[in-house]
Amino acid sequence: MAGHGVLLADATAELRAFAERTGIPVITTLLGISGFPEAHPLHLGMPGMHGEVHVNRAIQHADLIIGLGLRFDDRVTGNLASFARAAKVIHVDLDASEIGKNVPVEIGLVGDIREVLCRLLDVVPRRSCEPWREEIAGFVRPRQESFRGNLSPEAILDAIDSETRGRCSIVSDVGQHQMWIAKLFRYQRPGSHITSGGLGTMGFAVPAAMGVALARPGEPVWAISGDGGFQMNMQEIATMVQEGVPVKMGIFNNGYLGMVRQWQQFFHGRRYSATPIWSPDYVRLADAYGIAGWRVESAAGLADVVRAANAEPGPALVEFMIEQEANVYPMIPPGGSLSEPIEGEPAAPMVPV
Repeated sequence: MAGHGVLLADATAELRAFAERTGIPVITTLLGISGFPEAHPLHLGMPGMHGEVHVNRAIQHADLIIGLGLRFDDRVTGNLASFARAAKVIHVDLDASEIGKNVPVEIGLVGDIREVLCRLLDVVPRRSCEPWREEIAGFVRPRQESFRGNLSPEAILDAIDSETRGRCSIVSDVGQHQMWIAKLFRYQRPGSHITSGGLGTMGFAVPAAMGVALARPGEPVWAISGDGGFQMNMQEIATMVQEGVPVKMGIFNNGYLGMVRQWQQFFHGRRYSATPIWSPDYVRLADAYGIAGWRVESAAGLADVVRAANAEPGPALVEFMIEQEANVYPMIPPGGSLSEPIEGEPAAPMVPV
């Protein structure tokens, strides 16, 4: 299980070498995404509350978990009492206070992850985990997310990936779109996924993307927000125009604070309180700032708009109109076990476990 520490330690090459040497499958946390190439056959995906079923089942069936630069937070582990009960845990982190803080460990290694992996590569023999990988493959489920209409987050992200050929940085805000971006975009390069962890700061994407664009001149940078988070910092378009920062802004507009609405649907009997939100006309907003803007309501023309936005020499804005009550699946109920995912819309109001 690889976390943000792998990226901070510039240990992505060593992680790949270690995984290939041992045959051990690799799980990347939300902040560890892009630390291991997603097209690699040993990559499994993201764990935890919105992790895929096969990823969480792999954790629950494992006999050994090597945690590299992660803190085993509750969004990754679910209910700690039921987390990986059969597994011994080796935890590697630069911060000694993280070792054993949340999950009991068999072995704790305090040190720079790159240095630790280099030393392990000197002594660990080559082996294969083929039977274990075949077992995990048996856990894989078809994606449960379904979208009414024909403009899905998957289609949007596919269009950006195809247009940029993966040579771009994606900066996400906080909410449902953040989970779709984490799970659906095919990250192949270290550091190409930037998102807010910890307290989950809505409004993060737009200003953070400006920093990314300044640090990576010549590379497309897409700031993708929900309609709620975008309105918290949309005034920074003025800074982009004034300083010539060519961020491409994508807004997933569903008319709700989507993740909070999903919780209200699942756990509070669809009592939607303060989650429907009003949005301005974003295309006219773009025009007011003197930048190009588009609204996309269907898959028809999606690729053309993404291509046009990506070709703009300066900032550009695209509003993607997605289904209002689309949900992120699977989902582990708050306080629930990784073994108890919600894989489709609950038949009746649920109570947190």
